[in-house]
Amino acid sequence: MLFIVLLFAAILVMIYVAISQIARASHLSDSARALWVLIVLIAPVIGAIAWFSIGSQPRS
Repeated sequence: MLFIVLLFAAILVMIYVAISQIARASHLSDSARALWVLIVLIAPVIGAIAWFSIGSQPRS
């Protein structure tokens, strides 16, 4: 039971951090920002991992 609670808490923190970073990302347009937030809300774990791996890096 404790494992499930800790896993749920970790997922919530991951979602919160991802959305906070998306909101502060200056390299994103408003539409891209909205799309990333939707992705994280619809598929939280995969969306947050995708944001951390590819979305948070500014394009050069």
